[in-house]
Amino acid sequence: MKSALLLLLSTVALTQSASTNTPKEDAAHQHTSKKIKFQLPKNFQHEAKIFKLVQNGEKFDLQQEDVSSMIKVSSDLNMQFSGLGVRTTQGFQYNEATATNYTAHKNLVFKRDTMKCKSYDELLQNGKNVASLIDEMNDPFNNPEISYEGFLPADWDKEEKYHIFTRKEFGKKVFQLYYSPKTSQLRYSVMIQDNGKYIIDMGASKVKEQKLTARDFQIKECSYKNVFLQ
Repeated sequence: MKSALLLLLSTVALTQSASTNTPKEDAAHQHTSKKIKFQLPKNFQHEAKIFKLVQNGEKFDLQQEDVSSMIKVSSDLNMQFSGLGVRTTQGFQYNEATATNYTAHKNLVFKRDTMKCKSYDELLQNGKNVASLIDEMNDPFNNPEISYEGFLPADWDKEEKYHIFTRKEFGKKVFQLYYSPKTSQLRYSVMIQDNGKYIIDMGASKVKEQKLTARDFQIKECSYKNVFLQ
């Protein structure tokens, strides 16, 4: 399964056009929603649960995965971090992790199955940085790369309605974003893969602003290769 980072930040930089059709029943709501901007903070650290969507007849259930996602973002440092792993008594143990320094234009990637760390160049379109990516995440109604599906409940969560946005590639849905009016933030990110739908749940509570340091973005298994993050 792909890293949560793909949905929480990188997707806003994708370039292929998407349909902007809106369901008729939500056309009026969309008209008033164009001014809505959400409030995901520009500096935060957050652990998100990951589920697989399972359909039983007409009912949809969430089956929790063994791993969860750790996300760290700092607009102040122009850095971001995304990891998949499990929480242990010694802390969060990563199966894979990616740290990115947008100022240095470098990625550091760790995979536990090989116990190797590799550094890659990070190429951002149009000189984007972490702050601009968060701004785009908070302004989905004016993002031409995703289409608005409507103000609707999720298949697995009928208690609340969400502003739902979809990304298509070659006419096929590849991910969806669910924004909650209660928190004014992104609640669910849905990766649509050949083997099913995987849902990253940011939780019902509001993600709060949290200042981070360069040390927070280091991958301990990569030792000296973390130098580029400083």
